Amino acid sequence: LFGLRDGLAADLAAAGRVGEQVIAAVRAALGHSEALVATSVARGQEHLGLLVSRQGVTLAQPQLHPCGRHPWCSALGDALHTFDAPFGRLAVIVGPDAIYPETFRLAALADVDIVAAPAQPLEAWEMALGMPERAAENRLNVVVAARPTGAGHSAIFAASPDFTLWTEWRTRPFEGN
Repeated sequence: LFGLRDGLAADLAAAGRVGEQVIAAVRAALGHSEALVATSVARGQEHLGLLVSRQGVTLAQPQLHPCGRHPWCSALGDALHTFDAPFGRLAVIVGPDAIYPETFRLAALADVDIVAAPAQPLEAWEMALGMPERAAENRLNVVVAARPTGAGHSAIFAASPDFTLWTEWRTRPFEGN
């Protein structure tokens, strides 16, 4: 909901128009690029996480859990959707769903490589502990896009290519953990 002031949808009709403007601006900015942009928009009673390409919306993921911050979001999704890009399988998990470990477990079970998480952290634990834990526990690359706040900011949590507990490590020395 980066197109909305403070990420809040006070007027749903206006928020929907802003969402369409965001999609159009992203498409225009991508030009001939094969890049994908993850964001979220309000559309009617839905809070949608989107992957946008130059062709338009390639993935629309409805928010899955109710949230006091977005009481207007009453049209909740019932499944986690994925998109197969040339570089891996992606999922979008919007901020209100990112606090639930089970949402990232669904991504892992769907063989997702990268989770894009447009979010606005409200508490420091979300970025200091929550997102790193979601990435590590589920062996996912997690990319968080967030406005800087006292609770955190955008971050990338990349899965180590050398994950093992019982065999020799190939690319890094033992550091005591």
